[in-house]
Amino acid sequence: MRYLTACLALACLAGAVAQEEAPWLSPPKSDDTDTGDGPCGLVLKAPQKVTACGDAELREGRVFAPARMVFEALGAKVEWEERTVRVRLAGRKVSAVIGSRRVWVNGSKVALAQPLTLEDGRAWVAVRSLTGLLAATVEWNAVDRVAVVQVGS
Repeated sequence: MRYLTACLALACLAGAVAQEEAPWLSPPKSDDTDTGDGPCGLVLKAPQKVTACGDAELREGRVFAPARMVFEALGAKVEWEERTVRVRLAGRKVSAVIGSRRVWVNGSKVALAQPLTLEDGRAWVAVRSLTGLLAATVEWNAVDRVAVVQVGS
């Protein structure tokens, strides 16, 4: 399900598949948007590539995804040291400790709404929390349950 949602989001955003040509790719529509917890789509757009993430999840109204995958897909350099992640992208340096709401951005302390979490050996990030710190934009399509994160132009 996650893979199909991510592929659908990528295909629609890239303009590769028109719904008239492949109506079976369209997600089921309803009058109500689905805001419950569970799998969702995540598309990461960097200047030279577009990546679909099949592991994203909607939890209490926030999109979470594996941190390393998100940052590297956006073109960032990622380093780990024990429970600390350091991310560098376009002149920005971010340092975050798993479980802490405090993050350092270019030497200044910033508060996060949601800290990074560790689950099954993977660090997860609330997409809007840290991508905003990396000068990225985040858009949410509630009907299709897809978040789009973009850096650069």
